[in-house]
Amino acid sequence: MYPTIIGLVACALWIIVGLPRLSLHIMDFPDHAVTYSKDQLLRIGECVKQHKHLSRLPYDVFDRISSLDLLRVERTKRGTKGGLKRKQRLLNRVNEHHDTKKLSMFSLNCQSVKSKAIQGIISDIVIENDIDILALTETWLNDDGSDDIYVKTLTIQGYDLFNIPRGGGDPHGGIAVLYKNSLKLIAKSVNQNVASFESCEMVFSTGTRCFTLVVIYRPPPSAKNRLTTTLFLDEFSEVLQDLALARGKLILVGDVNIHLDLPNDPSTRQFTAILESLGLEQLVVGPTHTRGHTLDVVISNATGGVVRDVRVLDLISDHRLIACNLDFTKPAPEKKTLTMRKYKSIILQDFLNDIRASGLITSPEDDVDDLVEQYNREMTDMLDKHAPACTKTVVAN
Repeated sequence: MYPTIIGLVACALWIIVGLPRLSLHIMDFPDHAVTYSKDQLLRIGECVKQHKHLSRLPYDVFDRISSLDLLRVERTKRGTKGGLKRKQRLLNRVNEHHDTKKLSMFSLNCQSVKSKAIQGIISDIVIENDIDILALTETWLNDDGSDDIYVKTLTIQGYDLFNIPRGGGDPHGGIAVLYKNSLKLIAKSVNQNVASFESCEMVFSTGTRCFTLVVIYRPPPSAKNRLTTTLFLDEFSEVLQDLALARGKLILVGDVNIHLDLPNDPSTRQFTAILESLGLEQLVVGPTHTRGHTLDVVISNATGGVVRDVRVLDLISDHRLIACNLDFTKPAPEKKTLTMRKYKSIILQDFLNDIRASGLITSPEDDVDDLVEQYNREMTDMLDKHAPACTKTVVAN
């Protein structure tokens, strides 16, 4: 992989400099040089067109190659006529039940968040729908630092990210919650005591009320992972019993990989019985997966629940986007006080005259440290004279 990237840089330098051959030293191996001829560079260029894993590069390499304008993210249909129509249909369906005064929460099994983060799909959904909380399952993010670029891309201005990478032996998995930093987060934790699913808990406060959000992902049972449905139902029941003492109302979202659209299925009956025994109900109606089954859930208290207007929206991955409103008022926009100077108001000639007459020109200090202190002091005094500092209160985005 690295020779391919070095080849890209070599191609650029060869084109600019026009050298018949070019030698490069690899940063990690300074005693070794890689030499490329014109024909080799051209062949490297053809190989790169077929390379499918450039997005797996370490962040520093990816960032450097991108800055040199040598890397292109494959174009998608977003932005084309068809993509814009699909986006508009999604927005129309969201806005049908969107209450701008209530918290909005979305949930998505993204079946790898990586390409969707790089292509801006996640940020588009969040910003255009003014989502307060977005729960993601099957992020496929690792905890070894190789996916830092995707984590950075997911961190949208005005939002915080609670990221729980997948386990070392799990080919899928990984959960995350993207939430507005204007929401007051009281506590967050990861459940380490279960084997059959991943989950995290977050407690939010809104005024005098609070609620506990649980995000869950259960991988499909298989002969390889030996995670039976019986094991899941036992562990899930125990977790829900512990959550009966949760602060405020309970909201649970995610993918349980049970065909909840089949009411007579034994697993569905047991799952529903567990919820009913604890005074909970599952609110998603309709297929959430490409194969027509209801796998994704939004669960809340059957009496006095706070979840409203649950909608199954468009396919974003092999799962559909789930949206709902919460019966909590959005927090007031955060206000910040900024200190600024009106540099455009400076009359340049007057400012230059004061600099010429200052001690920096007429009597500069001899010692370097004293000179730095003199520079800071006198320049600050001149800025206070020509562009005095003023404060302004703004609403944070």
